[in-house]
Amino acid sequence: MLKDQKSTYSGLLFVTFGAILIVYSLSTLETGTVARMGPGLMPILYGSGLLLIGAAVILTANQRTSISPMSWPWRSIFFVSAAIVCFAAGLKPLGFMGATFGMALLSALARRKTSLLHAVLIAAVIAAFCALVFIYALGIPLPLVGF
Repeated sequence: MLKDQKSTYSGLLFVTFGAILIVYSLSTLETGTVARMGPGLMPILYGSGLLLIGAAVILTANQRTSISPMSWPWRSIFFVSAAIVCFAAGLKPLGFMGATFGMALLSALARRKTSLLHAVLIAAVIAAFCALVFIYALGIPLPLVGF
């Protein structure tokens, strides 16, 4: 049995994502130099950071634990993943407000104790706040409603 399975697998996940980011950046983007950075330099630095974090997590795993898929928070995993997909897929047809509202609503429903009314209120406040910050204060050119 592995030492600490949770830490070991988490560290391997960091290492995997870091390696994928580095390989992708080296194969598709120009890196440039530190004095004259190319678009691939920052992803390589981030990937290296992920590799280092992953290695540190793996090396410090010293307890014995096991992972049971039955104990995972499947409801939260589902709703948070669905929220990300909702925002990405809904931005163009629903606009910024609709996509943000849908994302916040699904994220709020990830918690079992949140009622539908509270989730709707949370989503409305978050959508309005994000519209104020990103569209009006920062001037990001996103459509408020679908087009």
